[in-house]
Parts: sequence; C-alpha cells; structure tokens
Amino acid sequence: MKIKDSDQIDDDMQRGYSYMMNNDPVSACIEWKKTWSAIVSAMKAGNYRTIKDFDEDFDGLQSVFNWASDYEMELENSVGVDISFARERISFCTEYLERADQHEHNSLNKKTAIANSYFYLGMKEDGEKVYKALTAEHPDWGWGWIKWSDEYSFYAENRDYDKAINILNEALKVDGIDETAEIKSRLLDIYEECDMHEEASSIVIDDWDYGIPLSE
Repeated sequence: MKIKDSDQIDDDMQRGYSYMMNNDPVSACIEWKKTWSAIVSAMKAGNYRTIKDFDEDFDGLQSVFNWASDYEMELENSVGVDISFARERISFCTEYLERADQHEHNSLNKKTAIANSYFYLGMKEDGEKVYKALTAEHPDWGWGWIKWSDEYSFYAENRDYDKAINILNEALKVDGIDETAEIKSRLLDIYEECDMHEEASSIVIDDWDYGIPLSE
C-alpha cells in the first residue's frame, strides 16, 4: 500500500538528520515537528492503527519507530535553548503513545521523557505521578526507577540525595528487576558523593547483577 506523502516524509526526516549531525537540535526539531504532523496525517489517511503497522508499508531510509527516539532526544537537547521544547516533548510523546504498543521499550522511554519534561518545567508533582504510575505498572523495568532517581541526583535544581537513594532502594526490593548492576552503580555513586562510606562499602556488584550466572 502506497503511503500518503511517503517520499516527502522521508525527505523531511533526512533534512532533520542533517541538522542533527551539524549539532543544531532546534532546527532538527522544527523540521521534525512538520514530519510528525505529516506522519499522523498519513496514518489517518491510510487507517493505520499503530506505528508498527505504518512502518511495515513505509519505505523511508529510517523507520518511524527509530526516528521517534531521535526526535525525542533532540527535543530534550533543545530544552536548554528554549524551555518551550519541554512542552513540545510532552505533546509528541503523548501523541506517539496513542499510536504505539504500550509494552514496547520505546513506549516506556516515551513515558519517562514525559515525566522528565515535567521536571524541566518545574512541575515536579506531575512528573512524580508519571514515574509512580510507570514503576507500578512495570516494576521490573529498572530504567523507570533509575530515571526517576536521576531527577534528584543529576539535576542541581531538584537535588535531593535522600529521595534518590530511597527510589533506588525501593527498586532493589523488586524481585527479578532488570538493570540491577546499573541501579547499584547509581546508588554507589550517590553514597560516595555524600561521603557515606559505610553505605558505599555495602554495595556489591557481581555477575548476577548483569544477568550472568556465576558459573559462567
């Protein structure tokens, strides 16, 4: 099935990538906002329910699935230039989620991007709600907890090491959680930053934390 404006969508995507390669995220986002609008229009015209269905017929140089991650990343990179891009990031990720498989990691990353954007905007309560809902629905997805903790350890304006520590320790209580090594590594970094030497010495990262049986 021929997708409406397929060639134009591909051209606009590649034009955005040229800006991205030249370290111009704002121009990339301006271009890609038009690209996303064209994709949504084409999905409606072709009665495509999901991004996955659309990608099966789209013959561009880049799939929409992969491009969407690059667009979201460039939106975040543009926030430092203009805070309004945080709102655009929320809008794009919300619209993407309406057209995506909710269980794919791309969708999970879009949810953390929404939460992170709320924090950029100083709307911590809204960001907290998204992280709480995400970790409740997908408790074994380690990156949900990690990115939530990062809000309180990586960003000076929100820094609260006690909060970050509590989030990571809650994550470690989840049976079968993935990214255990990364969670422990984040926790170790915070303990060392806070001169909590006894707590730091209690962190042990072994092969099991990487999902590798010790026998191997």
